[in-house]
Amino acid sequence: MHPPADDDRDELDLHDGLFAPDPERDGENAERASLLEEAAIDAGNRWAAARRDELVREGRPVEGGWPGTLPEARVRVAAHAGRALTARAMSALTYDELGHAARVTYGEARRSWLAMPRPKRRRGRPAA
Repeated sequence: MHPPADDDRDELDLHDGLFAPDPERDGENAERASLLEEAAIDAGNRWAAARRDELVREGRPVEGGWPGTLPEARVRVAAHAGRALTARAMSALTYDELGHAARVTYGEARRSWLAMPRPKRRRGRPAA
């Protein structure tokens, strides 16, 4: 399956249920699915906040589209979800889980970034 074109990503449901527990499986799999979904969302929110904080420290405006990439999301969620799985003595992320988690992380970071309050600009003067 090919990734959607950039203009299709707004309509892609990144929380499409890959992590949804299979009713035929036991409670451990349901716990894992929930843990991975939460870790991916948390990683995205933390990433957006960290990027915002970095720009503020540098004195740069927090504006424009989300500056992150899917490969960055993959690295971030691998570390974040990996720690969560290790803490519960669960096996490492599978390739498919990592791919889906990266898309959820990227989507959540983008949503969080775009929802951040933006400074109002005055005509002819940069925002403070």
